[in-house]
Amino acid sequence: MESGRFRSDLYFRLNEFTIKLPPLRDRVDDIPYLAVKFENEVEKELNKTCDGLSSKALQVLSSYPWPGNVRELRNAIRQSVLLCEAHMAIGPEHLAFGSHDSTQQKPEKNPVDLYDGSEPLKKTINRIRDEEEKKAIRVTLTLTKGNKSETARQLSIDYKTLLRKIKKHRIASNPPIP
Repeated sequence: MESGRFRSDLYFRLNEFTIKLPPLRDRVDDIPYLAVKFENEVEKELNKTCDGLSSKALQVLSSYPWPGNVRELRNAIRQSVLLCEAHMAIGPEHLAFGSHDSTQQKPEKNPVDLYDGSEPLKKTINRIRDEEEKKAIRVTLTLTKGNKSETARQLSIDYKTLLRKIKKHRIASNPPIP
């Protein structure tokens, strides 16, 4: 606008509504769903079939900070499908994120950062446990394509316990799998 290449009245019309979307690194629960969706899209595009993403690959994907956001995730999945043998699960060895090591883990959160003293310690511990439990259930549901019996088996919990936790965490009972 200041250099005269963009009309100010048009800018203000376009700027009427702003959507703030947090970066992918702050939406870790979305990574498994997006990864499976992108894998299916790329397989159709390349006419190639892989046996999905291994749980270790999903762990690597979930621990990566994704500075390039969703576009970088899609590119990483595309590359992994290209590198993966047909009818073989995509593993960590198929993942590469630019110049980063694919096995690189996000540094663990500092316990001081997790507890700021604004709530009782027990409440903080329960909140963190619930967040991790919810994440584990969502990832496993995605891996099992929504099969709750298999999800319960993989998480080593009773089926009824899984149903109770799904209800408690308000997890979509049938996650949309592409």
